[in-house]
Amino acid sequence: MKKLLFILLMLSGLGLSSQAQNLNFVNIKSTQNIPRFEVKNNQTTLYHMVGGKLVVMQTWNQAPQFFNDEDRINRYKMTVTREDKLARRTFEVYYSFSRDAQAYDGYIKTTIRYKDSRPSKVFEDFFVQRAVTN
Repeated sequence: MKKLLFILLMLSGLGLSSQAQNLNFVNIKSTQNIPRFEVKNNQTTLYHMVGGKLVVMQTWNQAPQFFNDEDRINRYKMTVTREDKLARRTFEVYYSFSRDAQAYDGYIKTTIRYKDSRPSKVFEDFFVQRAVTN
């Protein structure tokens, strides 16, 4: 009986980890800075709108890592910084999976620190999971 329970737990863990590899999140407000982000095959992609079309904004060869599972919610996070001549941009990508509701939600906090005299800006975007359509 213990072996059967162990095997079932391992199979469910593999199912959750494979499911977590292909996630597609859409912004709850369609007019926000980042309308969509994806976590697919250990790669995270952010999109933005240009001329009414969805365009890739950033792609990183890493995915948010598991860090907490309190209250039956699995939490994942990743922080990435990009710097250019104009500013330093920090993207904090979070998503969580509620085991009770069997649903994902996401959050991205973008901090822009300009190198000139302009004040820093912080944008927060909230997401829900959407089924992938190809």
